[in-house]
Amino acid sequence: MLDPRQAGSSSLVTFPDDFKDRLVRFKEASGLSWRTLAKELGVQPHRLREWRRGVMPNTTHLIQLLRLAERLGLGELLVCQVSQEKV
Repeated sequence: MLDPRQAGSSSLVTFPDDFKDRLVRFKEASGLSWRTLAKELGVQPHRLREWRRGVMPNTTHLIQLLRLAERLGLGELLVCQVSQEKV
């Protein structure tokens, strides 16, 4: 499972600069509506609109989003793996 708190692993999980675009691709790949996606994450639909405008989700919402993405097998659409050798 992708976990932003992974310490000591061979790679770090980071959220890319194009997160808002990845969120749209994630939504499309999941087949969920924006309203259903918001419900799955426990947020109001306006929160997803903010994220699509470039506002980053808070830590709690990021973790919920990662967990949903992993359940759907779509985690790689949201995050980048960065080798610690490059860090």
